[in-house]
Amino acid sequence: MSEYSVLEMLHKKEDESVFILLDGAVFPAMQRVYSYEMSPQVSPIYYGTRHGASLDASPCLYQPSGESEVWNCEEHWRTQGVVFVSACSYFEVLDYLKSLISVRLPNNQLAYWRFYSPEWLSKIMKALSDEDFSKFNGPVNQWAAYVDGRWELYDAVSHSSVETNKEEGWFQLSQNCIEKLKNAKKEEFYIRLEEKLASEISNVSFEGLCREDVLKTVAIAESLGFKSNYEIEWFTVTNYKYPGLMSRSDIKKSIENIEVAALERQLQVEEAIWGIKEERTD
Repeated sequence: MSEYSVLEMLHKKEDESVFILLDGAVFPAMQRVYSYEMSPQVSPIYYGTRHGASLDASPCLYQPSGESEVWNCEEHWRTQGVVFVSACSYFEVLDYLKSLISVRLPNNQLAYWRFYSPEWLSKIMKALSDEDFSKFNGPVNQWAAYVDGRWELYDAVSHSSVETNKEEGWFQLSQNCIEKLKNAKKEEFYIRLEEKLASEISNVSFEGLCREDVLKTVAIAESLGFKSNYEIEWFTVTNYKYPGLMSRSDIKKSIENIEVAALERQLQVEEAIWGIKEERTD
């Protein structure tokens, strides 16, 4: 756990201010901000944009005053937003954040991205090239995100002049960045899958496994039409937990019948495991 509050860790200069960008889609941002101070400088960044219909789910930019209680309540909001430092004014920062609501993909399409989620920001910072990192920061001189029980800080290069009046979608993710994000997501899945296996099968069986074994089993699952993470996890865990059953000729025939939906095949296997045939309503 982090020993210090984020305010103590930031490298804030005298002419800079600290801002908090809260995720209004998963957290009652405006309500909480007004509990920290009576007349806060806060605004949903969707306000005045084409996303106005989704104002209730908008991220909210908050600039705490010296009287704000927000720093005494970090545990209530630190997993629901990010902190950053900037020398620009509140409204310059607000305009800049509005330009980042959507990001441009390599195929030139626009997409929402939750860069204000601590976990997402952490992944993005690790995936951006140095050049794109500099572009993305704009008026921000430092970011802070609370990930895995601690604050991660990302220092940016200060710019003498920053263009904040940009059109939404100006920032584009490179194909290399997209691949890094996909790989990070895939690695997270395998870590969760291995944790699931560790909890479901015997220690002896798990100790004999390596990542290559898991990759091979996942490849088999995908070749048989098990596509979602849930389906792949089920197939993999069941294979290692019930190896005798899964090698039975009738079960193999059922599981390999790709003309039958993955969920239906899963139900057939589970009926064999538990010896119970559920009543169907279809």
